[in-house]
Amino acid sequence: MAKPRIFVSSTFYDLRHVRGEIERFIKEMGYEPVLNEYGHIPYESKEKLEQYCYKEIEKIHILVSIIGNRFGSQASESPDHSISNLELQTAIKQGKQVYIFIDSGVYNEYRTYLKNKANKSIQYSHVDDVRIFEFIEKLYDLSSNNQIKSFENIPQILYYLKEQWAGLFEIYLQEQEREQIVRLADILKSSADTLAKLIEISLENKSDAENTIKEQVSVINQVALQYHPIFLRFQHIFRIRFRLYFTTVREMELFLEYGGYEPVVKEEWDSPDEFEYITTSRPRSAQMLLYVSRTLFDDLGNLRPIFPDAFSDRMVRTKKHEISPQTKPDLDDDIPF
Repeated sequence: MAKPRIFVSSTFYDLRHVRGEIERFIKEMGYEPVLNEYGHIPYESKEKLEQYCYKEIEKIHILVSIIGNRFGSQASESPDHSISNLELQTAIKQGKQVYIFIDSGVYNEYRTYLKNKANKSIQYSHVDDVRIFEFIEKLYDLSSNNQIKSFENIPQILYYLKEQWAGLFEIYLQEQEREQIVRLADILKSSADTLAKLIEISLENKSDAENTIKEQVSVINQVALQYHPIFLRFQHIFRIRFRLYFTTVREMELFLEYGGYEPVVKEEWDSPDEFEYITTSRPRSAQMLLYVSRTLFDDLGNLRPIFPDAFSDRMVRTKKHEISPQTKPDLDDDIPF
């Protein structure tokens, strides 16, 4: 089974214990670690050893860079950079997902460097070469792909990576859902074009195609309702993974009741064009309002089938409930127990 390949880049002697813990963590996550000292990078005799490190980055998915207090081996291609510097730069140029961690002592002293970099005689206690600070400064100047975190201990690195990789997986799932909706929109558009052509032919020939047309309209509407974009919007707002389905305002309100919302009295709506709901299980200061456009439903309260490109996030939105100063506070909120 294919696994995400994670390249760990850093100087070795000062950070070998960190590299070992990250390698163990990557394996526990079920991914494939790529570390030079464990023989994960194949070498030949045709080029310098560092070149094979750069080439290996083409085959990886993520690079984890650890910056400590040692500059490390100087890169043969650039006197201003170490090999680990160029590994990170190579990954960034190739558009790889990178995570950069800086030892907290080095990070704190980097702030001192920024204020004194014009002073070439100053000596720093946390690094063996000022080029480390110069490289960090270039990383912060990047317009993207520069997630930089300082760390005091290894668990901080592992916790951050675990949270980030879980987030990447969630983004992947959301993109898969969006791709499915885009494909569905193309299918529905194609079906609608076909249906329009059938109507045109039937009118020209005055044939008895009315029943066939009605059947196709019914099928398209059923598919459009099943994959209605309002369901994906609710999944995003309520952070849920299970699939939603409702066809009426009443069924929607049953779901909202499950999510902690209740209808606002119609006379108190902010706009007559939107259904309005408010959270019931939170303190007044933390209450949220939910607005659902009435155009999504017909006059009988049935969900209208629409194409995804006709849907906007503004049709289902939330905002914090702002309490008017004239509103009398809820006495329950003042009870100190």
